[in-house]
Amino acid sequence: MAQIQLNWPANPPSELVHAYELWEKVNDGFWNLKVTLEEPTYTFTPAASQYQWKVRAVNFVGISDFSPVAEGPTAPSTPGTITVTVV
Repeated sequence: MAQIQLNWPANPPSELVHAYELWEKVNDGFWNLKVTLEEPTYTFTPAASQYQWKVRAVNFVGISDFSPVAEGPTAPSTPGTITVTVV
């Protein structure tokens, strides 16, 4: 099965960020904290059809605002009409 990799720009070193909180919404569910990471990347094998993610940075002073929401993967388009041929 294909994997999904999420990446975002790291905060500048001067901000002393020690963690990133990755939040996830599956299908039409609720936002949940998926994982806390030290690096600005995350890879996983999807188990659902539609995801949304947002991330925020954490340092000793507090927590940043959330990033813009990213979405994926998207469902494929509807196949064309089936043709029936007698052979």
